[in-house]
Amino acid sequence: MIIRSESRIVRPFIGLENAEKAFSAAKLTVDGKDYDEGSIVLPDSQIKSATISLNTGTNLEELRKACDLAGVPHKSAKYVLIGRSRMFRKSSIVYEHTISNKNFDSVIDIDRLEEERFVFNDNSGFNLIAALVLTEENSSKPLQVKNPGTWLGSAHFSVRPQNDLSSFSPLPLDKNIRDKFGLRTGTYSYIDINEDLLELEDLGDGVVAYLDEDVLNLLLTDESESVSIAIQTQFAVQTLFTIGKQISQELVLANRELQELSSGSGALRFVMRISEECKIDANDLLEIAIKNESKFQSILESRFGLAAKVQKLLKGN
Repeated sequence: MIIRSESRIVRPFIGLENAEKAFSAAKLTVDGKDYDEGSIVLPDSQIKSATISLNTGTNLEELRKACDLAGVPHKSAKYVLIGRSRMFRKSSIVYEHTISNKNFDSVIDIDRLEEERFVFNDNSGFNLIAALVLTEENSSKPLQVKNPGTWLGSAHFSVRPQNDLSSFSPLPLDKNIRDKFGLRTGTYSYIDINEDLLELEDLGDGVVAYLDEDVLNLLLTDESESVSIAIQTQFAVQTLFTIGKQISQELVLANRELQELSSGSGALRFVMRISEECKIDANDLLEIAIKNESKFQSILESRFGLAAKVQKLLKGN
């Protein structure tokens, strides 16, 4: 099933008030604790072990009224719950229910053993999207939803670990990606930043890291532990360096201070985490990233022990 990507601010449809209201009470229950829609930060150890369920906060009667107001037949709409991995970019339909059918589950338990393992066993966390979705083309009136995959209402939950530096794992850098970004043959890696990072709650939504396809496949097969660790460490340093430099530049261009960012800002969490890990004041770290890039990179290399890992690799050969 495809859910169309749409802006949550500009929605050129009428009759969606009831659908949006139907999702306003949705809560994600994690180990017995309820969380409202939005970001949920858990201890690293809890990410893969937590018991999770969705309390939809709605019922069939409310969902059917939402369909009626939107001009959508009950048989042409489904309530769906979709899980998406942050690291592996995989997705899985956890639950789906056609609105014309009976026996809607108001509480949806997520069986993490049965569901797609690349979604719910992701150390960097996962996203859950609950939505009322149009499943077939609708003979609608002007300004009513028409295309399959369009959602009438939705709730989004992002579950991530406190150590949020693991969500930039690489995707394969192949010929298509090189052509897309105008990269030369033989390019080893590339970090694509496609959003203003200061405005993002989750930096993973604006940063995509790519690593040469053959190198990435070798890492995944883990043919040599020392090689794998050295490459992963070097790539992590490069990725964090690029993101840190971008955040510092955006702050300067916007004439903003780090402390002015909202508490939910992914950029703020990122800088504070690096500051904590490197034991350097956050503002001093940003100033270094602007004025002395080499020193900023050396700080990250020191934190990750890159020299020791490369030495181990060379000695092993």
